[in-house]
Amino acid sequence: MPEYTDLITRDNIQRRVNTNQSMLEIISNLRADHTNIAKLLQQLSAQAALLAKGEYINYQLLAEIMQYFINYPDIHHHPCEEQIFKLLRNRLPETGGTIDKITAEHNQIAKNGARILDDVKQIQGNAIFSRMDLSALLHAYIEAYKTHIETEERQLFQRAEQSLTPADWQEIVQAIKTCEDPLFGNALVGEYQSLYKSIMAQAVTENPVQ
Repeated sequence: MPEYTDLITRDNIQRRVNTNQSMLEIISNLRADHTNIAKLLQQLSAQAALLAKGEYINYQLLAEIMQYFINYPDIHHHPCEEQIFKLLRNRLPETGGTIDKITAEHNQIAKNGARILDDVKQIQGNAIFSRMDLSALLHAYIEAYKTHIETEERQLFQRAEQSLTPADWQEIVQAIKTCEDPLFGNALVGEYQSLYKSIMAQAVTENPVQ
C-alpha cells in the first residue's frame, strides 16, 4: 500500500464534478479518498490493538468510522471507480480478471463494514460480544482494504490514465453521481465531529510543530 503521510483535509480538495473535469482531477480525487481511507484504517487498527489487549476502546469512534465507510466510500467512491474500470475493460480486456476481483471486493468490503457497524452498535446497546472476535473482524477488514487499494493504485489507475480517451473520461464524468465527502469535504457533517477531531489530533501527533 502506498505510504500516505499527508492528511487530505476539508480545505485542500474540491469534489464538485462538472462536465469539464479532466482525467487528472478524477483520479486525483480517488487517490485523495484512498489517502483519507488509509488514515481511518490507522484509527481502526489502533482500536483493534486495544481490543486485543483487553483495554478500553472508543466504541463511538469505531461506529463513526464504520458509518463513514458505509455512507461515502461504499456508496460513492467505489461506484465511481467501477465506471472507470468498465471502460478500462473495453480498452484493455486483459484487465478483466483484476476488475472482476476488485468489484467483488467492493461488495465484500461493504458487507463486512455493515457487519462490523452492527456489532459495534449491539455492544453500545450492552449486548454481550467477544472482544477478540471483534478485533479479528477489524484486522481482517483493515488488511483486506489495504490490499484492495494497493491493487487499484498499482494495477488499474495507471492503466486507466494511460489507456482511456478524453471521450471515455467525459462519459465517466457524466455517469458518476457527485457527492460532497461528509468528513473530508468542504462542509463537515455534524455526526462526524468527534471523528474529525480524532483525525486532526492524530495528524498533530504524527507531525508535531517544531
